[in-house]
Amino acid sequence: MAMTGYNPEEVRQSIGGAINAYKAYNGAMNAGMQIQFVKPMESVWYGEHAVRIFGIYKSSMDNLYTEFNKLFAYIVNVMNEGGKEWAKSTESVYNNINYDVIPNACDVSEIKLDIAGVKGIDIQRARQIITCFPRLTEEATGALNSLNNAINRCGFIGSNQQESLTSLVNEVSKKTQDFVTNLNRELNEYMNRTTEEYNQVAQANVNRFTS
Repeated sequence: MAMTGYNPEEVRQSIGGAINAYKAYNGAMNAGMQIQFVKPMESVWYGEHAVRIFGIYKSSMDNLYTEFNKLFAYIVNVMNEGGKEWAKSTESVYNNINYDVIPNACDVSEIKLDIAGVKGIDIQRARQIITCFPRLTEEATGALNSLNNAINRCGFIGSNQQESLTSLVNEVSKKTQDFVTNLNRELNEYMNRTTEEYNQVAQANVNRFTS
């Protein structure tokens, strides 16, 4: 005979799926961007343009990180409240399911104006580094899709709440994609500007000594 009533395992699985998606998103956009993008760039590009674009990057990344973490805290709260109401309706005891907030990993302090007085860019290596963007974006949006799936499988919150939450997640997904697209464009502009300026200086030096 099938049992009806409060099922704490369903709550755990639903919120657990959401937490796994949270970890996956942070693995791509938080730790992933720091390890695969920022850290390698520290040794291949140093100068005013590098410091400027990475300052812009940090500000945008911090905003995206804050928005996603606020949204996820709200999602978990809604799911916990749904579980609590479900338990209450069957006179059962509910214990909130919590998660560990992942710290913001974004740190651009090692992007310097110069290294031992030297300014420059290894344009080939720099362009190779940013080829990680499409994969990290795909991982991040995939994690957000998994988060939506966890929300939609959560049978103990109302359908209106589900629609509202998935709509908010979709907004973050679009912002994530737009963020990486804009970053890629701006990086290429700044890198090209850097190489052009250094090439002009090098040519001026050549002309000075050959004239």
